[in-house]
Amino acid sequence: SALITNVSSVAAGSNVIATLGTASLLYTDRVYTVTTLPVYLNTLEYVRTANGDRGNTSPNYLTLALASDASVFVVFNGSDNIPGWLDSTWTLRTETVTSSDGAGDPRKIYSRTYAAGTAILGGKNAPPNGAGTESNFFVPAAPIYAILTAPGAGNVSGSSVTVTADP
Repeated sequence: SALITNVSSVAAGSNVIATLGTASLLYTDRVYTVTTLPVYLNTLEYVRTANGDRGNTSPNYLTLALASDASVFVVFNGSDNIPGWLDSTWTLRTETVTSSDGAGDPRKIYSRTYAAGTAILGGKNAPPNGAGTESNFFVPAAPIYAILTAPGAGNVSGSSVTVTADP
């Protein structure tokens, strides 16, 4: 089932929810594609934004409706200043994304956890600090699976979880 159930924008460009992979389009209004990406982003749902919206300064540029708790990623142009909304609540990852566009590569990846409901992201050039003329960002998301355990000790090994209850 869909994680991102709806996306809306205050900008004029269109946005599309699709599945991310190599050769995926970066934008709704350009033909540039992803050439490399980390394995953990492969096959995730993502919001493809309009590159024509790259100058947007709104603090409420994109609104995503999330069906469940999610890790939301922003794949951001590597050569532009970072807008104020990509603050300390976001984690800059060490991995990068490259594209057939080339401008702004390697693209930086930021991540943050959101609860099910609404996630609001600002525009690429939102103040303070946001400035630059390069490419817009795109937004992959991954569900977070909660594991409920009985009181007691638990061990994780590979893909299995063993829980032992208190005596």
